Amino acid sequence: MEGGPISLEDWAAALWKDPRVRAAAEAYNGSPLPSAKKFEPILKEAVEEETVPDDETAFKPRHKQLRGKLNVPRERFRSITSQPGHYVWAGK
Repeated sequence: MEGGPISLEDWAAALWKDPRVRAAAEAYNGSPLPSAKKFEPILKEAVEEETVPDDETAFKPRHKQLRGKLNVPRERFRSITSQPGHYVWAGK
């Protein structure tokens, strides 16, 4: 995949293969998760907190708040506006 863009579904499936990720997700959830599909909403919640759109015209107030008044990129991920549900690492 070479750094993205990657769909949330594929990303969740790849992470789900790691037993440490499964253990952390199940601890966060408070109960066992049967599949990567059930892990997706947890991953999405975590990623969305650190994501801004790759098109600044699509920014919402929370995106501007993440950047601050000097518009300094502090996010970890960017969502691809032309491919909804796809993300790239912010440094790419």
